[in-house]
Amino acid sequence: MQNAPLELFAVAAPGTEAVVCAELAALGARSPVVVTGGIAFTGDADTMMRVNLWSRTASRVLLRVARFSAPNLRALAAGAARLPWDRWLAAPRRVHVKATCHASRVYHSGAAAERVRDAACQVVGCVPSAGPGDADATVLVRLERDVCEVSLDTSGEHLHLRAWRLETAKAPLRENLAAAVLSLSGWDGAEALLDPLCGSGTFPIEAALVAARVPPGGARRFAFMDWPAFDADRWARLLEAAAGLRRSPPCPIRAADRDAGAVEITRRNAARAGVAELIEVERRALSATPVLPGPGLLVCNPPYGGRIGHAPDLRDLYAALGAVVRRLPGWRATVVTTEPRLAAACGLHFAPPGPPLAHGGLRLGVYRT
Repeated sequence: MQNAPLELFAVAAPGTEAVVCAELAALGARSPVVVTGGIAFTGDADTMMRVNLWSRTASRVLLRVARFSAPNLRALAAGAARLPWDRWLAAPRRVHVKATCHASRVYHSGAAAERVRDAACQVVGCVPSAGPGDADATVLVRLERDVCEVSLDTSGEHLHLRAWRLETAKAPLRENLAAAVLSLSGWDGAEALLDPLCGSGTFPIEAALVAARVPPGGARRFAFMDWPAFDADRWARLLEAAAGLRRSPPCPIRAADRDAGAVEITRRNAARAGVAELIEVERRALSATPVLPGPGLLVCNPPYGGRIGHAPDLRDLYAALGAVVRRLPGWRATVVTTEPRLAAACGLHFAPPGPPLAHGGLRLGVYRT
């Protein structure tokens, strides 16, 4: 892959756009700007690989490869046939093409996807996949007002898949959303952290990765690694540079849960993430939380009736959570819930929540003291 300027796009879950945009700027993305669905930015091949490796909050990274007029299917097929598919695809890769059509004379998304897929397969000899889950490479086609935009997925699997969370407790929060909540809370690894209702350990494990400066994508593969133009030496240099940044967290990270199964899952997930020695994990009821020295952040994703329990029966849990925070001097709190009334039951002075985070059809409020 050459270091020519690239047009890139980071998909962001609704509610995380500002966090993702700031993260991209810190990773060297040029001119990041929030647009519908995510953040558009520019960079070179190193930027694209670095964002995949280091982004804790984005969902995936797309490479914009072409934009051309396509007033009909014939023009769409001809434009697709002119693209240098051999830069990104090779036989016998299985390719999946997903198309969307808006305000265009080409309105049948299935027909549009078929034309682009056939053009790519004819140029490089790859084969159609049986479906998105069977694909080695994914091409995205967007037709709007008779203009076709073609993008390639550089990430492959969703970026929230860190390769460590092979077990989950009830109603887990996606890893990239947990990282976004930590960022929204202003937590950067410089103060203590406690999740007293840790479930499968997503918050403390993501926090340990942040505090230890470990890239979330360091143990997984990305789609760009299978491109003919992939430069393995450059990727190795990025990994080597990342390894040189690792440190021991300056403050303790603690996790607790009253459920013995959740505690064991957290420990195993932390071991797979390589941060088991960085997290203190205990089986403990919320009410037994000891007084801990501050400053610190208590962060948790308690049940809120959407997937676990019933909201009217959970007020006592939230009241107990608020009581724990009040007896931790110098600590602040972040509580993730769909229910404003449950947040109010904590009895804490929360700032007005920002835009809700979209998660599995739910709208999660992030309540911060």
